[in-house]
Amino acid sequence: LYPRTLLAMARLVRPETGRAVLLTQDKTSMFKSLSQVSKYWKLQRNFQCNIGGLTGLIFLFNRTAEIRRDGDDVSRRERKRANDAAFKSAKNGKTTSAGDEAPAIDVDKDKVA
Repeated sequence: LYPRTLLAMARLVRPETGRAVLLTQDKTSMFKSLSQVSKYWKLQRNFQCNIGGLTGLIFLFNRTAEIRRDGDDVSRRERKRANDAAFKSAKNGKTTSAGDEAPAIDVDKDKVA
């Protein structure tokens, strides 16, 4: 949950100047996910707080200069699944994009220079 959330936020938050503040009770998972998102987020500080008797942590992150693009966090397995599905659809004559497939063009060999 945390790595994907932070990666999605990295795509939306302005590089270098952006910040994020997250509140969680599951500090172990957050600390484990820091290594996965360190390319995009730098942990500036964390604070412990009490939320109705529960111990929580507030994480303050600063955005790094690294540019985040769509699909950067897509695993190789997910990409393969998507490609396989697209290939299967194309093989069955179905389109996978929003538009229609380009019509087939017959080329007369005698008229082609």
